[in-house]
Amino acid sequence: MIIRILNESFSALLNIKRSTFSALAAAFLLALIAELALLGVGILQPWPLMLYLTLEWLAEGVAIVSYTLLVTVICHTVLREQAIRFGWGFFWGRRETRFFLHVLGLYALLIPVSLLAFVPVGGPWLMLLAAGYFYSRFALVLPGIAFDQKITFKLAWQLSRQHQISAFVLLALLPGIGWSIAELLLGGLYLFPLRVVVNFFISVFSAIAMAILYREIVLSAAAVSDDSQSQSAHGEC
Repeated sequence: MIIRILNESFSALLNIKRSTFSALAAAFLLALIAELALLGVGILQPWPLMLYLTLEWLAEGVAIVSYTLLVTVICHTVLREQAIRFGWGFFWGRRETRFFLHVLGLYALLIPVSLLAFVPVGGPWLMLLAAGYFYSRFALVLPGIAFDQKITFKLAWQLSRQHQISAFVLLALLPGIGWSIAELLLGGLYLFPLRVVVNFFISVFSAIAMAILYREIVLSAAAVSDDSQSQSAHGEC
């Protein structure tokens, strides 16, 4: 499944239409603003501490808004297989608010995992692996919301049970490696614009893979359930 979804994701990325790139403009602009804000906060180290934390949280909030718009555009493009009609991507509604709140909820679910960082040997690495695992198990809720479907964290966890390795590799491990390599090779301040572009494309590719994985797991399960109910109804008749 992993290789097939990667192949489909690369194919979808290479075949993205101009209208979809236009629809991602707002998400990219907000991602750039968030990165600039985090960079500025890191360099200036504003004082007092509360001001520093507030500015950092605001930057993270802008990053989540950017991610919300990105995933919504990508999921509609991949799952509906039609030209997106979001213009330049400046939109917001109940669906996006629900998505935003679920991302915050996902962060809250991962807070206990951060305690693993205090493990004496390899704590930070253990924390990252555990956070990636739990994120990948819950993450299917995000394309569901972006695609205007009702799905909960509990349902996402249940549906991803038989696909734990695929979800972890596609949604956590590979994107994490990509972002780490980009930071390692493009970490210099003068390479900041290029790093933002590369990281954004990694996010786009990750969102495509997540949408395809959602189609393979959730939509396929729903289709099987509908067929079973239909056959059951015909049998009763």
